[in-house]
Amino acid sequence: KKEAENQLEEKKYAGEVHLFYLDTENEIVRALDRARVLIDLGTPPDLYAQIAAISAGVPQIVLDEEQLVEHEKNGLVLQGDINNLTKAIKYYTQELKYWNEAMMYAVAKISELTGGNLARRWQTWLEQSE
Repeated sequence: KKEAENQLEEKKYAGEVHLFYLDTENEIVRALDRARVLIDLGTPPDLYAQIAAISAGVPQIVLDEEQLVEHEKNGLVLQGDINNLTKAIKYYTQELKYWNEAMMYAVAKISELTGGNLARRWQTWLEQSE
């Protein structure tokens, strides 16, 4: 049986974790260029980091539900329970399937958050808050 030349090899998580404290937008963008997952346990999560993660196709793990992370689509919501963090990290690092699905969902989310779509969302929000 001959295998395809360009077949991607499924890689398992090797146990390597890098933690970064990022306090500028440039640091966030640089880190997301190499990241497999963004973990933001702040309440609320950093909006710029969330948008940058969506733009980079990087899934996010957040503590509580909020608008930009949809559970098991472009990230995981820990439902306020930090004890779920290890399981959530494994979800995106054990195999590429869920990470790839999150990346594809992020592409769709990008189109939702750009141009006229974003302007319409702001208009609706402004009208509802009056």
